[in-house]
Amino acid sequence: MGLKLTILLNKETNELLDRLALRMGTSKRNVVLLGLSNILMQGISKEDLDQMENRIDDLTHSTNITVNETFKKRLMEVQRYGLSIRKFFGYIICDYFQKHYHEFFPEDCVEEEKELPLTKKDVVQTAIDKCLKDKIISYCYDQSISVNSLFAYYILNKPIKVWNFKSGNKELMDLSFGVSVRNKLIDDATNVGMSKSFYLNLIAVQMSYDLDL
Repeated sequence: MGLKLTILLNKETNELLDRLALRMGTSKRNVVLLGLSNILMQGISKEDLDQMENRIDDLTHSTNITVNETFKKRLMEVQRYGLSIRKFFGYIICDYFQKHYHEFFPEDCVEEEKELPLTKKDVVQTAIDKCLKDKIISYCYDQSISVNSLFAYYILNKPIKVWNFKSGNKELMDLSFGVSVRNKLIDDATNVGMSKSFYLNLIAVQMSYDLDL
């Protein structure tokens, strides 16, 4: 059984998450969980939390997310230093996205964001190594995030450091992106003279290195 988790955000972060979800073509829940996955890999100290409490105020906007049992267990094991679940995760989410805002919205995307139909989604199909695909799906389940969101996150702000890969048996994978993410995928692939499908395979391989899949 999943866990419904309520967290408190300030107005600035709440609006930012709405914009990120639209840009990525996903839900606010997935954006929040992407942030949480990254935060939990680093850990939170009491000193970190004290600084957040002094800097972040007005946690008056509540938002609900649902996580699976695997991720629920991880969240329940986190040291919250006496704070409620709502406030603790609210502080760390506000802190993370305020610090990493530029990774999702670089300066050259501001005008683009105003012009694109952000609510529209496009499906991109690619053939990917079955073993790697299964590992990515398993990782996303463990983190309680969608595969689409993880790929969108990489397209937006993770540089590719691998330029070749070996593949065994391949399976089709359908990925759904917001128009802005789709356009960036096309631009990035074109700039290095590759097809979208090949570039997505490189992203998948990059994920395997970064996430130790």
